[in-house]
Amino acid sequence: MTNTSADLRVDLSALDEVLSKLRGLLKDMEGARSTSTYETEIPLSAFGHADFKQAKTLHGAHQKMKARIEEIIKQLEDLIDDFGKKTSKVRDKYSNREADTKRGLGNGSGGKDSLAN
Repeated sequence: MTNTSADLRVDLSALDEVLSKLRGLLKDMEGARSTSTYETEIPLSAFGHADFKQAKTLHGAHQKMKARIEEIIKQLEDLIDDFGKKTSKVRDKYSNREADTKRGLGNGSGGKDSLAN
C-alpha cells in the first residue's frame, strides 16, 4: 500500500489543543505548589504541649512529608513543562514542513501555480 500525502497529514490543531491543556495544567500546578508551600505549615505547638515528648517527632515527620510533596510537585511541573516544550517543537517542525511543501508545490514542482505559467 502506498502512502499519499493525505495519509501523512498531521492535525496541527490537535497539537495546539495538547499545548493549551499543558499550559492549563501548569497553571493549576502553580496553585498546588503555592498551597503546599504556604498553606500547609503546621506549627510545633499544634502537635501538643511542650511536655508531649512526641510533638517534635510528629512535627519533624510533617516537615519531612511537606518537603517531599513540594519536591514531587516541582518534578511534575518540570515534566509537564518539558513535554510542552517538546510538543511545541514538534508542532513547529510539522508546520514548517507543511509550509515548505506548499511552497515547493507552488514554485515549479508540479503544483497549481506552475501549470498557469
